Amino acid sequence: MALLGLRGVAAAVCAGVPALLLSAVVVAYPEPWYPGVGVAVLTAVLASVSLGGGRRCGWLPWVGLAATVGLWLGWGDRLARAVSGQGETTWYLPLLGAFVGLHLAAALRRARRGPPGRPEVLGALLPAVTVGWAFPAAAVQAAGSPWLGAVGLGGAGGLLLLAGLVGRRGPQGGWGVGAFAFGGALLGAAALTKGLALGAAAVPLLSAAALGLGVLSRRWESGGTRVASYVLQIGAAVWAAVSGAVAVGGAVAGPAAAAGGGALLAWGHYRWCRSSPPSAGSWFFTRVDRTDDGAVVLLLSCLVLAFAALRVLVFPWVAAVFLDVGGAFQGAQSVILHLSAVALVVGALRRRSAELRAVGLLVTGIAGAKAFLYDLLAVRGVPLVVSVLVFGACAGVIAMLLRRWPSRGEDPGD
Repeated sequence: MALLGLRGVAAAVCAGVPALLLSAVVVAYPEPWYPGVGVAVLTAVLASVSLGGGRRCGWLPWVGLAATVGLWLGWGDRLARAVSGQGETTWYLPLLGAFVGLHLAAALRRARRGPPGRPEVLGALLPAVTVGWAFPAAAVQAAGSPWLGAVGLGGAGGLLLLAGLVGRRGPQGGWGVGAFAFGGALLGAAALTKGLALGAAAVPLLSAAALGLGVLSRRWESGGTRVASYVLQIGAAVWAAVSGAVAVGGAVAGPAAAAGGGALLAWGHYRWCRSSPPSAGSWFFTRVDRTDDGAVVLLLSCLVLAFAALRVLVFPWVAAVFLDVGGAFQGAQSVILHLSAVALVVGALRRRSAELRAVGLLVTGIAGAKAFLYDLLAVRGVPLVVSVLVFGACAGVIAMLLRRWPSRGEDPGD
């Protein structure tokens, strides 16, 4: 009888959660009272987290997550208007905090009770997805406020503490450690770049955090944390490349130092990974990337950051010497790429590293494509001649160096 009673409760929850969510939407249309809608959705999510996930209601937690994302992001513009209006909004942040706490508690519960082997998809995604909807939702009310970045950094530290808590189980901590570490990395990156708006200064901080995560991954024996460190290092390079934080035409010393420091940290991260193999029990590194080829993204991030720093340093000289600043600067960037390719191949030959050689050849191809597909059309005069001549000279040097490459005994994993 007790078993039948439990089944009846589960069946009622499976039917009641979608009904509660649907009624909240219908009642709220077209002008919702957001505190009431939020409490209704929170109640449905609590029920889905508490009783969902079994064989009969395995889909229920996904419904609760979708409802949460729909509330805070799908209605984001309307929530923003409600918060920015004259009405009472003291409910906003407490309600947001309740949603965040509930989802993180569910993730912790799944991580501590789940099997250590193959990752559980929902449990592995919950910390990062929660950060993905919660930070923009918090920015609706706290945009431009310094506490958004401070609280974000504190939250990132809290997620890393949860990762360490799960990691106390040792290898049994499994995928949960990496899930919380990834969420912490994502939140920390958002806090530095958007919350505190540090600009170029965020680049070395992100690179240092990525290196720190890599070291922690070894201590926690967590392949997921190691992957999170790779992603964070990529984020530092992408931020420097596309955000305008490391741009030419403005300050020189600060952006150049930030990008250069990030490049050195990324290089140290890459060298550390090549001397410290992933944990033996990691699901990702035993089934997806057995030879840790993904660490090459650290080298690529280093090159992007170094290129960004050199661009900033070269631009004032180009602007002072040439009348056609745009064309001359394009030619100067091509020269940087050509010389970088040579440096990589020389380093590959000295270290007998097939990986460095492959990256050097990749940079050679990029430099050649830029010289002949872009510079020939957009650059004129001396800068064009210099770009093409330097490419030819560097290609010849690289060909000569590759002829000295040993046919046997390569070390592909330097």
